This record gives sequence, C-alpha cells and structure tokens, in this order.
Amino acid sequence: MPDLERASNDQLKALLKVVGSASAGDLEAARPVAALLPTSVAGFLLRKRASIVVCRNIVTDHEPALLNDHPRGRPPGLTCSPAAGSQKGQVEHQVQTIRGRFFQPRLRFANLEELNGWLEAEYLRWAATLKHPQQKDTTVAQAMEAERPALQPMPAQFDGFHETSHAVPGTCLISFDRNRYPVAARAVRCAV
Repeated sequence: MPDLERASNDQLKALLKVVGSASAGDLEAARPVAALLPTSVAGFLLRKRASIVVCRNIVTDHEPALLNDHPRGRPPGLTCSPAAGSQKGQVEHQVQTIRGRFFQPRLRFANLEELNGWLEAEYLRWAATLKHPQQKDTTVAQAMEAERPALQPMPAQFDGFHETSHAVPGTCLISFDRNRYPVAARAVRCAV
C-alpha cells in the first residue's frame, strides 16, 4: 500500500531546510518527525515546492514565497512558534495528571482531624527542608521561628465563613453581602 510507506531519505533531504540559528543537531532531531510522513504527503509537499523549515528546537511548515517575510504575521525575530496559545500546557498538564495518578499515593483519612494532623506534619516537614528565598543560609522554618516574636497574637479565632438561610426567589439568584449567587431552579421557593 503506497499510503502506508514512509518518506524516503531523498525526499527528507529535499523537504528539510535549516534556517536561522538551527544547528545540525536540530536537523537530526527533526528528521525522525519528518520520517513519519507518508510517501504521498512528502511527494505532495515537494510538488507544491513547500518545505519543512527546521528552526531552533522546533519544526514547522514553510513556503518558499515566505522566505524573506515573517510567516503568519509574526513580529521580526519570531519566525517559529512552538504551539498555539490555546494549546499551551495541554500536553504538560496531561503528563502531570497521569504521573500523579501512577506515582503518587491516594491518601485516605478517617476524619477531618486526621487530615489536618497530616497536613500540619507535611507542612512542617516541607518548611524544614525548603531554603528561604532571600536568606539562602536558612530554611523557611528557621525564618518563621526568628520572626515569630514580632508577630501579633490573634485576638479571636478567625471564622472563615458565615452561614445564613435564604429563600430562593423565582429569579434563581440569592443576594448576600451585596453579591448575587445563582441557584438551581429546582430550589425556587425553598430555603437554602
């Protein structure tokens, strides 16, 4: 089947063009990527006189008519774009998610007090090992202990939330503290 055949070495030599500050190493890094092109696609690109331009750390398509121009309206000095802004970080996020699922244990706690105890111990362990950003010879925990006498005591325990009961009107918006919050329509005329 001709569509499943990969591009030949002669086709790759004709397609790949090194520009700018790209080196021979960049060309060798781009060769396996371009080698994945089917013969029919490589032939089509050659017939259209298109080439694959190898820039520093990136491969992008390029037409000869744009050789002395800035492709796709990019500003001077920026001839290659690693990825679209809307795609930035998607692969990295997926890799991080998968890595977290495989290599990090999923923690289970019997109650909230056990979770809070583990979090406090983990924070103290982290603070004892992390170097202070400005004072390189001390850790975060040592800097905290040095600053503790200068801190003012809290007058009362901090209440992080305020709970009130509201009836949901027909607009499905609850007003609280000069803000409006949407509520599901099934809660109309009910207290939430």
